[in-house]
Amino acid sequence: MGILLNYLLLWFLCLLAPGILAGSSADPIRHQYCIIGAGPGGLQMGYFLEKSQRDYIILERNSISGSYFETFPRHRTLISINKKFTGQTNKMFNERHDWNSLLSDDESMLFTHYSDEMFPHADLMVKYLKDFAVKFDLNIRYNTDIVSVNRGKSDPIETESKIILESADRDMFICDILLVSTGWVKPNDDIGNQGNSLLTGYEEMSLNVSEYRDKAVLILGAGNSGFETANYLRSEVAFIHMSAQNDVRFSGLTGYPSDLRSRNAEFIDLFQLKSLSGVETIPIGKFNFVKDKKGMIAIVNRPERNKALVPPYDYVFRCLGFRMDFDIFSNETKPGPIKRNKFPHIDQDYQAIDQTGDLIEDLYVMGSLAHSLDYKRSAGEFIAGFRYTTKALHRILEHRYHGVMWPSTTYKLDGYLTQLVKRINEMAGPNLMSGTLGDILIVNDDDSLSNNGNNGWPSITHLENFPVKLLHRLEEITGYSGANNGIFVVDFERGFLGYANNNTRVRNTEYWNDPGKAHLSPSLHPIVYYYKKLPSYPDIQEIPIYLDMSDIKSDPDLQASLSQNYTFLEKPEYLPLPDDVFHVMEDDEDNWTHPTTHILHLRRWIESILDADLREFFMDSCFRFLLTNRNFPLGCKNYITDMGLVSSTL
Repeated sequence: MGILLNYLLLWFLCLLAPGILAGSSADPIRHQYCIIGAGPGGLQMGYFLEKSQRDYIILERNSISGSYFETFPRHRTLISINKKFTGQTNKMFNERHDWNSLLSDDESMLFTHYSDEMFPHADLMVKYLKDFAVKFDLNIRYNTDIVSVNRGKSDPIETESKIILESADRDMFICDILLVSTGWVKPNDDIGNQGNSLLTGYEEMSLNVSEYRDKAVLILGAGNSGFETANYLRSEVAFIHMSAQNDVRFSGLTGYPSDLRSRNAEFIDLFQLKSLSGVETIPIGKFNFVKDKKGMIAIVNRPERNKALVPPYDYVFRCLGFRMDFDIFSNETKPGPIKRNKFPHIDQDYQAIDQTGDLIEDLYVMGSLAHSLDYKRSAGEFIAGFRYTTKALHRILEHRYHGVMWPSTTYKLDGYLTQLVKRINEMAGPNLMSGTLGDILIVNDDDSLSNNGNNGWPSITHLENFPVKLLHRLEEITGYSGANNGIFVVDFERGFLGYANNNTRVRNTEYWNDPGKAHLSPSLHPIVYYYKKLPSYPDIQEIPIYLDMSDIKSDPDLQASLSQNYTFLEKPEYLPLPDDVFHVMEDDEDNWTHPTTHILHLRRWIESILDADLREFFMDSCFRFLLTNRNFPLGCKNYITDMGLVSSTL
């Protein structure tokens, strides 16, 4: 009888087993790297991890890569530049003007092969991202909607907690390292107004333009999505009013590519020409909406000064942008929301920071979400920018978890100027991610930094696309030590007047022919910083990185005069205060190769710092130097070495 009861009990437990296991995956899936999101950021990191032969998986909630671009932008024209024809064959130079291609070693996977249009149709981006994923055979699991991100021990015998992901289908993923690349998926719909349900979101508006014929329209928001919507509707509606939270900022004047682009600014013409269009600046949270007796949407408690907004309206469109979805994270894994809850709080190494200000171990943020580090500054919102920050993050992970040093090239100092000028003229990452990424030049102590006393030949170790705000953590991030003999940082920035809101001139020719005014140039140009030794964190000073150090030290009246005549748009970012800085004079075509205007002044500045003659010489000149001087320039090293006189005491 007892045996029969045991069999019955076993049979009963087998019936219950499917229900017991339904709450979670019976066999959790384990990977070292888990990436949430198969958009361009996730695909770019997937490419680097695949190339490094790491254990990874990309989890995508939809059935295709880059599904965002199936819907957005709503009116189907990208604002990211696709300049196919540049007159150049240099790959890196062309990357400056190709804002849509992901980085790879395959020339066939350039977005410029998909369209000749400067601003292509968004459907082509969907096709490109799909082809990219297939081309490199990336490990993507589609239709996997991650709804929970926690930390814990999946097994009682484990000594360390892991990041645990759970999907809507109850699948469980155990991750050593989590990379979040979800993008901005939630609309900014919580604006504190009454009557929000009467508004139509940008993400849900009908694209059948005939529905809006002869209707009155109000658009909330005056960014690119708001103006894109206005341009789309302008020929059909009776009139359009637009309410801007802040003054409209034009990208062509600010240099920030996420500000209003001229591509979307055609509606401004209708406003300025008084053609049934209006733009008003007012805090949008002041509005409350109700339906009147005719079914129109009316504004109540409208401030008296806003006479331009004349209710009622047939449609009110909410075009206020998007934000990150923080709801999937537990308290232990949730990044702290910043910048009106739009961005996650992250460290300069892209590691997430929780709501108490502590780092979240092994959880990193990338793609457009990492734009929180360069918000209002550079192109981190676009593929053009975050493909390089993703590459930087991959290099950080390679060193932190696998002991792989940051890639570098070491050059002898003699002849290095040619390499530096070449790099300045082709570098795309620091150019597009100004003030965020830069090249690091470490002066090595091979023998001596001086020509005096011996014939040692110093060298330069060159690291590309390094996050410049991590300069004080160079050894930790890259593995390179011994930077106490001097270090250069090559960056791209605007000059002192580049952040003035009354800088309305398109061409600033007065700064083109005067190297003494290079630091005042409003246009993007190379800047080289020099530090005698690697700065530490406390060395960071509140000194704008676009200021010229000589002016700060010797001409305070000039700074005071400029401050009185120009009002600056926002407080700029900062770098550790350098020992010296050099601004390469701006060039209209980004061609910094003029023998005197650019190269001569840069060479003399480097020579003054390193106490080295970097000129190049013919053999006869080297021979005369050897006969008439105790010291000789580095440019004669090869000649003297060939003569067998390296150890000469002359």
